[in-house]
Amino acid sequence: MSVLFCDSNSELWYDKAEELGLEVIRMPYTLDGNQYYYDLGKATDFGHFYKRMREKSMPSTQGLNKFDYIDYFQPFLEKGEDIFYITFSHQLSGTFEYMYQAIAELKEQFPERKITVFDSKSICTGCGFQVLHAAKLWKQGATDEQLLQFLNEFRKHVVVYFAVDDLFHLKRGGRLSTAAATIGTMLKLKPVLTVNDEGKLAIFSKEKGLVMVINKFASFVAEQGGRFDEYDVYVMDADCKEDGDKLAEKIKTATGGRANVVRQTIGPVIATHCGPGTVGVVFYKA
Repeated sequence: MSVLFCDSNSELWYDKAEELGLEVIRMPYTLDGNQYYYDLGKATDFGHFYKRMREKSMPSTQGLNKFDYIDYFQPFLEKGEDIFYITFSHQLSGTFEYMYQAIAELKEQFPERKITVFDSKSICTGCGFQVLHAAKLWKQGATDEQLLQFLNEFRKHVVVYFAVDDLFHLKRGGRLSTAAATIGTMLKLKPVLTVNDEGKLAIFSKEKGLVMVINKFASFVAEQGGRFDEYDVYVMDADCKEDGDKLAEKIKTATGGRANVVRQTIGPVIATHCGPGTVGVVFYKA
């Protein structure tokens, strides 16, 4: 059975990753000239990070290089173990070019070993949602082929929606044009974004105010969601706990109490691109 890897952009909380026995590739970010590697909340100072962002400090993210990936994978290959890595969307980072360079070198060095990469075509908890349920099967002894079969089908049902508070960060990251950001800010519009089938960010709609966003997200879950007895609904927030709590309660009401809502803080790598005040929801679409 392969060693199961994920990365910290999956936003699967550290205690769950440890409980499941996952190997986590920690993605880097820089704040005030200092580089950090996100540890899925284990020792992250969220308060300091968001305080500095609200004070207009501009964090940045960096991809890993080829040698970083070799350092993660090689020790397991040397022990005769195979690797199964569930990644965040390849459309949202250039880091995977270096990952494949590393894999090509490692396959030459360890031709008898197998390295399987599965693109979740999602981000944040949308990726972590897939990792979590694949890991449960993995713990039960699922083969790589069984994991791939499950993930290829499960991925189709994972839905991510989120709304940002400040369009500046999307514009800075090239996700929104300057003109669109300016108009949206003037009209106080909150763009609702999703991750499309290709794994790219796409603007789904633009809502006037947080109340409209919360109502829309709750309606999405109630109308599109399913199998609440098997799959939790995840509500994430970037330093706006009250907004996230309101959304969670609205979802519980809209689903007649059928949905179990898990609350989570968005980590620094993702927050660098969406900014404080972001709220999001991830759920299983029936």
